Amino acid sequence: MRTGFYFLDDGPNAIKKRKDKSDEIFSIAKLPFASVDNIVKVEIEKRFDKDEELTAICEYFDSTGTKALKAGTGDSLHAKLAVIIANRLLYVVDNASKIETGIMRIMVGQYPDYDIEAVKKAVQEKSNLIRIVPI
Repeated sequence: MRTGFYFLDDGPNAIKKRKDKSDEIFSIAKLPFASVDNIVKVEIEKRFDKDEELTAICEYFDSTGTKALKAGTGDSLHAKLAVIIANRLLYVVDNASKIETGIMRIMVGQYPDYDIEAVKKAVQEKSNLIRIVPI
């Protein structure tokens, strides 16, 4: 599945996906409401809080992606959101807050640095999209 933010969906077109590092299975909408297509920059942010290193992948969306995030977040019709990065279901979170800035910080401290760099590269290159290369 493509990097993006998805609604949970119990319909017939939903895709079953196991949450990374878990045995939990979720039914997710086939298409994201905000996707990697509209991410213009990705950064890895590291900081310390009470001697604990916190690591996040920061995704910056263009105006189209920002509008999609604003429309899809904080929507009471969709109580939960799925966060997929580089075909990994990282989180299923409460959809309680409206995101208006177009910047998403996704905590990834439970992953080793080489995994985080690989995920960053996959998002930057949009390499989780299918590409047809002429021969």
